[in-house]
Amino acid sequence: MTLGVSNPHTEQPAPENFISGPFEIPAGLQFLVKSTEIRVYRVPVEERGRCCAAFPRRYFVTDPEGQPILEGFEQSNWWMRLCCESCHTFEVNFHDMQGNTVLSLEKDSGCAPCAPCHPATISVVSGSQNYGSVSQTRFLPSMNLIFRDMNDNPQLRLNGPSIRQSKFINGIFKLHAMSMKGSIGRLTVQNFSGMDNFHIHFPVDLDMRMKALSIGAAVLLDCVYT
Repeated sequence: MTLGVSNPHTEQPAPENFISGPFEIPAGLQFLVKSTEIRVYRVPVEERGRCCAAFPRRYFVTDPEGQPILEGFEQSNWWMRLCCESCHTFEVNFHDMQGNTVLSLEKDSGCAPCAPCHPATISVVSGSQNYGSVSQTRFLPSMNLIFRDMNDNPQLRLNGPSIRQSKFINGIFKLHAMSMKGSIGRLTVQNFSGMDNFHIHFPVDLDMRMKALSIGAAVLLDCVYT
């Protein structure tokens, strides 16, 4: 799986003392510590060759070369997927290639992107450890995503897509730290063959929990905007 986007790396390093405090990193997430880029794919439903709201979503997290590292499956009610579409609640449990669950995402019942009510939020945990959450915030006509740490403090902002943007248009969205100017990374979206492809770049010294939140951001974007 290749994306074919070759933009020069002009992002700044992560801010110092980004998040304090020791924490345990599961073996299945160790790859994030020294990673500077990952890919998140939503693949078509097996034997149907397409993605559809009637079927649960399936994701792969891969390295830059497309080698699978994590696999996740959506858990939700079929009638909520059909009736509520992007507003429905769900969970996605990612497991490593040995079958161990290492990352769990849970989305609440947020409103549609253009609705001025409850924004969608997706929380990210690993075992008993809370990594934080990713939530929408509205700056019309565009939507931003805010990365919050385990104490609900905002740490990163992803400049999201315009509410008028077609899901078939590729987009590059910059990642910013709340405490400094300039971008520190980016998330590139590409849609082809019914499969959504999210290519995420971040500094190698970015807190590993924020890197895990970027996976949640890709899933949230996939649910809300595609």
